[in-house]
Amino acid sequence: MGGVSEVDGRKRALICNIDGDGSGVTEWVDAVLELIERHPVVKFDVGAITAYLDGTLRAKQTSLRRELFRKLYGLENVEVASHSHSHPTKWKSFDSAHYLPGPWSYKKQVQYSANVIDDELCPANKQTRIFLLTGDCKPRLGAIRAIQARGLIPFNGVVGRNWNGIDGGIGYIPYDEYRKPGGMRRWLQQAPHDLMYTRYTREIRGEHGHPLGYEAKYPDAYHGVLDWFKVHRWLPVHVYFHFYCAASAETYAAVGDVLDWVSERDLQPMFLSEYAAAVEAELRK
Repeated sequence: MGGVSEVDGRKRALICNIDGDGSGVTEWVDAVLELIERHPVVKFDVGAITAYLDGTLRAKQTSLRRELFRKLYGLENVEVASHSHSHPTKWKSFDSAHYLPGPWSYKKQVQYSANVIDDELCPANKQTRIFLLTGDCKPRLGAIRAIQARGLIPFNGVVGRNWNGIDGGIGYIPYDEYRKPGGMRRWLQQAPHDLMYTRYTREIRGEHGHPLGYEAKYPDAYHGVLDWFKVHRWLPVHVYFHFYCAASAETYAAVGDVLDWVSERDLQPMFLSEYAAAVEAELRK
């Protein structure tokens, strides 16, 4: 089916998610919190990587990061999401790389991460609603079942990607609802994210060699997503970035400029859970 930019007869939808990559650097978390506070019109879904919040990784400033996430999740324009416990890179193999040594499991990545967020970081009136897939974002049916069994909605990833970005001209990310056997559904991104534009020259590494963030090759290139929004008017406006955008002053400023632009437009801000529910309603018509 075609993309759904207007739902329930409303204005063009505005959705925004922030993946937890880079949230192991406390200063970057603080910077992204400031961006969110500066744009109260936008509804943000923010995904935590719980290995940065339970003392497993970068333990020295865990308590400070936890306080920042509590403040972040307490904001009215933030919906709570998990971005896993340790960021698996390939969802079809439990032996694929992630931020920790050894194999990983659905239980740790999905149930445990959401439990940590709900029990230790959320205010009383909120709980985790979204699971923002990591790495290749190509889950097996078992992963979708685990996510939905925990009461979460799976988001992230593309089908039929043909994206060359700055180096090779704009590609496309077609809208798809991505069905799996048994009527399971996971939701796909509707625009390129920051790293698809900025690319990188090197990774900034943490313990166990996992990437904390990236040194951008084209630091201010995320401005290009504004052209995407203008050209792909049948899609919702989707602002999608990571905590490591704050590694570069230029990239951070570009993300702020994009958020300024969408805040000034006549759009319908929606949390990802609201968007999914509205599209489901459209599909039933």
